[in-house]
Amino acid sequence: MARLSQAQTYQPTWESLDKRPVPQWYRDAKFGIFIHWGVYSVPGYRVKGQYSEWYQNGLNTGDTATINY
Repeated sequence: MARLSQAQTYQPTWESLDKRPVPQWYRDAKFGIFIHWGVYSVPGYRVKGQYSEWYQNGLNTGDTATINY
């Protein structure tokens, strides 16, 4: 764990972020993937144009399309 005295401050710019250290294993891997998953992803049904993250809200508010699904 880094100590406060050793903490780095980065700015919201590419130049600043490119200065952060990258572990050697990451450089060697040459592959990366990002997966965003939540419990809502299992049933995850919403009418086109709506967000599946609101699945529980659809159940709570009586959305018939979500309930029927």
